[in-house]
Amino acid sequence: MADVPSRTSRFELVDGPLQPTPEGPRRGGGPPRGSVRSSSAIIVLVSAGVLVLVAAMVLPNGTRDTSTPLPTPSPMITSATPPTASCDLSQEGCRVITAARWRDRTAMILRERLDPEDTYFTGYSHSANSRYTTGQRLNALGLQVHRLAGGGTEVFVQIAKTRADAVRCGAITHHPCVGQRFMDGNRFSMTTTPGVGEGIEVQHSPAGTYVITLVARNTGGRPLELNNGDLMAVAQDPRLQPPPS
Repeated sequence: MADVPSRTSRFELVDGPLQPTPEGPRRGGGPPRGSVRSSSAIIVLVSAGVLVLVAAMVLPNGTRDTSTPLPTPSPMITSATPPTASCDLSQEGCRVITAARWRDRTAMILRERLDPEDTYFTGYSHSANSRYTTGQRLNALGLQVHRLAGGGTEVFVQIAKTRADAVRCGAITHHPCVGQRFMDGNRFSMTTTPGVGEGIEVQHSPAGTYVITLVARNTGGRPLELNNGDLMAVAQDPRLQPPPS
């Protein structure tokens, strides 16, 4: 906030006592002139004090109490509507832009679900192989979120348009997967490993359509404790969508 410019008072304060005025006979029998000047000085001082008090109450303060924290911005709300390609996916440039947008959105969903306080994961990455990009029209895309400094738990996700394009369950952690069907009708394939130390893997196909594969494993450093239930909950997030067609 800008400092408020000082304002010159229209009253002039006199430094020191008023000089005595020679007394003499006055006409009209009014009070002595010195009494009038003394009364005027008292009025000036009182008026000036009132102005200072009013200015202190009305004028904005030029400093802000930095000990009071500012309000925390609300988190960004991601639309449930899946992104669509606005260009020709047969062109390399279109695929690069579309894949980048898909990865930005998907990484944000993973961090929101697994690190809601936004204190663990600090970035995401991907490689140029079939685990991360499959097909000339983006039949499958993948990425992993991780900590850039210190290592720790990384979470890999791949979403494929068909099972033929999906990575095989258990191929990343090198542990066998077993099938599980739940009361709500959802079916998952998953490893039976106990935690991220050995690596856990979950695969889910919502309504038998596209295939979501999630893998969590510790690569050193402070781990983020996750289990199969955490990955199954993420796999059922309706915002996780296959790459645009």
